[in-house]
Amino acid sequence: MTSQQPKPQYLTVVYTINSPEDFLEENNRLQSLFTEPDGKPWAITAMSVDHEIHRLELIESALDSDQDELIEVIISHPAIGNVCDLDALE
Repeated sequence: MTSQQPKPQYLTVVYTINSPEDFLEENNRLQSLFTEPDGKPWAITAMSVDHEIHRLELIESALDSDQDELIEVIISHPAIGNVCDLDALE
């Protein structure tokens, strides 16, 4: 019997930045944590300053429609604002 890895879970956090200068230290901390998961218990695998609500909606849509294979595509897509729906990713 082979043990399967548990299915990853995803957490999206959206920062509201009113002062970019004051956010710089936190941004640097986040950037230092940005990495590939590679068996780690957790990793920051996607960051963007634009279209994150749309990205989250697409991730939720993929999860709701059992299209988990699209999650990595959505997370790493460089122009997610140009993607209208999941069909555009297939």
